[in-house]
Amino acid sequence: MKWNLPKNQMESLSEELIETPLECFEWNETTIIKYIGSDPNVVIPKDATTIGANAFKDNKVIESVVINENITSIETMPLNVQVILQK
Repeated sequence: MKWNLPKNQMESLSEELIETPLECFEWNETTIIKYIGSDPNVVIPKDATTIGANAFKDNKVIESVVINENITSIETMPLNVQVILQK
């Protein structure tokens, strides 16, 4: 499934978003290894550059993940999660 947002909606989205705190992730300074938070809407922190293969595995809470421009690699993403690319 492909998610498209109009440019003006994407710009307003990036202004309104607050990154999910780093404490909500297991990570190794660049790679998100696992999401351990409880918010269904995740905004990947700008400190991360990679989303690991099992970062959201078996998570029944997540509905959406906003990925910032610093992410250079996504090892895998569940099909039941809405992915939004942040400008």
